[in-house]
Amino acid sequence: MDLRVWVGCLACYNAGRLVGDWMDASDAADWKCPRDPSHEEFQCMDDEVPWVSHEMSATEATAWAEAVADVEDYEAEAFTAFMAHEGWRSPSDVNLDDFRERYCGEWESPEAHAWEYLEDVGISADAPGYFMLRFDEIAWRQDYVYENGHVFRSY
Repeated sequence: MDLRVWVGCLACYNAGRLVGDWMDASDAADWKCPRDPSHEEFQCMDDEVPWVSHEMSATEATAWAEAVADVEDYEAEAFTAFMAHEGWRSPSDVNLDDFRERYCGEWESPEAHAWEYLEDVGISADAPGYFMLRFDEIAWRQDYVYENGHVFRSY
């Protein structure tokens, strides 16, 4: 998963100059002001990190990049939804193994997942009508979580 940030020099910013660079978040902590290398204070003033809604330090950006470095591109959207559900707020919260264990896939709705699951375990349209009267979403939500089209086991 590639995270990008715009790192800017605070001394230059306070002097009325906007000096900075877009870069990979993994390199943010090593950034140096190109205008004056003696300026040591810098900040991520913009980012492409979907779950962060605040300005962060370059050190925090690098920590996020390290925490999610093993997330594959095809997992990025589901991982972001999982983070939102779990409420992870810092890089130390990230647990990639937990995400991979609990991720079930992508469905249009909780009902679509439930019906496909019933088919997979052998309960089909041949089941008695009283058995298939309606989908109980409350009961389903005790075992699963539906977040932005993605389904996760809830335990």
